[in-house]
Amino acid sequence: MYKDYIKYFLATVLEFQVFEQLCAAAGHNGHLHECDIYRSRDAGRLLGETMQIGASKPASDVIRIMTRGKTNRISPESIVKFFRPLELWLRVQNRDEEVIGWNSNYEDVALFAPQRALASDSHLSPVVTLASFIVLFYK
Repeated sequence: MYKDYIKYFLATVLEFQVFEQLCAAAGHNGHLHECDIYRSRDAGRLLGETMQIGASKPASDVIRIMTRGKTNRISPESIVKFFRPLELWLRVQNRDEEVIGWNSNYEDVALFAPQRALASDSHLSPVVTLASFIVLFYK
């Protein structure tokens, strides 16, 4: 049962990793969420080469081919890069916002209050932490 969820999670992480490599092949410079690979022959060739391999080789070899030798590991960096602008925007939007609702007590407010001390100590987002945890235990 849990194996299916792990496969689904890893597929999502791989999807963003593949997308980043296709954007690089297409010559995209800039934010990953703004990349458009439509009509890019180079991105199409890379995707075609990768898809031809199918299940004939281990996933690590396929990742190495897709990343053009840079790595053979599943990495959550691409998903973090993709959503980083959204994360920064949300931090700005939520920085000084009050909790809205009919009734609020200390527990409700504390749940949504910014944790400035923790945020300054930690430079990893929750997505990176979760993805790293899953990748470590998937091996």
